[in-house]
Amino acid sequence: MLKIPKIFKKLAFDRIKETEKLDSKLDKLPKQNFINYYKRNCEGIEVKRHVFNLLAKIDKSCIVPDDFKVLFKYLLETHPGLEFLQATPEF
Repeated sequence: MLKIPKIFKKLAFDRIKETEKLDSKLDKLPKQNFINYYKRNCEGIEVKRHVFNLLAKIDKSCIVPDDFKVLFKYLLETHPGLEFLQATPEF
């Protein structure tokens, strides 16, 4: 439904919890909260704009390097080909 690349699913999930003012510890989203988020933030918006909005801080019109940290952390934690980097402190 969101039509975003899978790598952004965690960012989307966290953003929905944040904008819908849900408990950050939730591991499931209530259906109505997802629908509310979709109608306000995704309906009629191009995928590239939605991806930008997921990366940028809420109400920002630009992306800074720190905005990518969450995405890279998720990628390093979940990508099986990058497991060897988890043991390397500088990564």
